[in-house]
Amino acid sequence: MSIEAATIRELFRKLVERYPRLESRLRDGIAVSVNGDIFRDDWNQAIPEGAEVFLLPRINGG
Repeated sequence: MSIEAATIRELFRKLVERYPRLESRLRDGIAVSVNGDIFRDDWNQAIPEGAEVFLLPRINGG
């Protein structure tokens, strides 16, 4: 699937517009991998054009 978004926050917004049932999953906590770098809370992180993005469930632990 291809979605154009400048930031992780914009990506989330567009995903929820397209797939409304994802909203609760995103709210529960998710990590995002952008070209192999994982972001857990920095939703203003820029997404480079053509980046590979993965959504990952958060794993609690210590």
